[in-house]
Amino acid sequence: MSIPSEWSNQFQLALAVRWSKWSVLLRSRQSDRALTEVQRIAQQDANNPLVPLRLAQELRKLDRLEESLEWYKKTVTLVPNLPGWRLAMARAQFDTLVWSGRTRRSQTRPHNGETCVYSFLMIHVPPDNHLL
Repeated sequence: MSIPSEWSNQFQLALAVRWSKWSVLLRSRQSDRALTEVQRIAQQDANNPLVPLRLAQELRKLDRLEESLEWYKKTVTLVPNLPGWRLAMARAQFDTLVWSGRTRRSQTRPHNGETCVYSFLMIHVPPDNHLL
């Protein structure tokens, strides 16, 4: 059973409106509402890898690192062969581990040397290797 083209067009138009609304909310610095809009888009367009990527990036900006990591994992699951996306996931995973290991009394970011080693591994280890 195929979906009538009119329904498909309406669905695509609805997604375009949601993306536009998200963009306006983001530019007007309404981060919470923009995040909610991307979450609605994620419910409607689950197979688009850009949706979980944008959601992960927005959550990361709000320092919601654990949630961000989960969305990066979904992104990499959808498209495992893009090193840049795997690197973003590795950075999120590293930051989550670093932040959970600290007592959060120190608000410093990880040292560049630690990040570089982990980043190097994520770029050069194949996606199907479960070393990391």
